Amino acid sequence: MKQVSIADILNFVDRQCNFMSSFSHIRNTGTSGVADRDSLFACIVSMGTNQSLTKMSEISNLTYGKLSGTYDNYIRLETLKNAIDSINNATYKLPISKYYNINELVHSSSDGQKFDSRDTVNARHSRGQQN
Repeated sequence: MKQVSIADILNFVDRQCNFMSSFSHIRNTGTSGVADRDSLFACIVSMGTNQSLTKMSEISNLTYGKLSGTYDNYIRLETLKNAIDSINNATYKLPISKYYNINELVHSSSDGQKFDSRDTVNARHSRGQQN
């Protein structure tokens, strides 16, 4: 498979489900309300890889101030949930999603919930798992 950048993947996903529109500015008035894509992508990758905004600013061409401002103004629980819903809804519409149905019930771990599993070859420990 051809190697692609995480930015290419995020752009592809956004073209499919428009999840980036979920990231609205915290203030509804007095601002354009549109985040800089590169800064928003950098914040998302930073959070997803457990890197600090400081570290992300060091490895990118974006300043800490730009990243911090984007994070403070656009990333909050509400916008993250809306973005995830957009992605999950688009994923559910894919033809392959029907193969996750068992006895007419949808089964998936894409929502991030954690459940105990039986001992299987593929089961692995998850740091975030609650006992």
